[in-house]
Amino acid sequence: MIRAVLFVLLVVGGSNLVESRRRQQDPRCITRGCPSGTTCRVVTRCPTPMSCDLVAECLATPPAHSHVGVCRIGDPILIEMNGRLRDTYCGPRLHCPDGTYCNTRLMDTYSTCCLSDPAGPVKPGRCPFNIYVFGGRSCFHTCNNDGDCLGSRKCCPDGCGSSCLPARRTAAHVQN
Repeated sequence: MIRAVLFVLLVVGGSNLVESRRRQQDPRCITRGCPSGTTCRVVTRCPTPMSCDLVAECLATPPAHSHVGVCRIGDPILIEMNGRLRDTYCGPRLHCPDGTYCNTRLMDTYSTCCLSDPAGPVKPGRCPFNIYVFGGRSCFHTCNNDGDCLGSRKCCPDGCGSSCLPARRTAAHVQN
């Protein structure tokens, strides 16, 4: 019984370590260099209604309810609402700031904006044939480049936005 519990703890703990190693810190927070006892988070600041910037801030008390750990780079982008910081929600009518995408991994609670991979990597393969879905479909970007997608999936246009889709194999893949 004890061995089984230890094995489960090792497997679950090990998978969390692997996932945390895959995550990268937001470059803005790396250059910001917050003092100990504070947490760096990226906040959308809008000096005017049509001009918003993403700014790294050192927070003594980060938001209590934030989906930390869901983004591949950094943590969810924050926004100030009614004097309090919270995750930036996104969806068909709630767009993310430039340079970010709508992470839908936790749609059972809400979708949140995450930093896109600034390197903009291109994964092997091609996007599937254009998929254009009309009608009641919600249009939004769940990725900006292949680096925003898990595994071998690619960021592909899906008719009215973009989403991570399985890559089509190219002739080069078949020969190898």
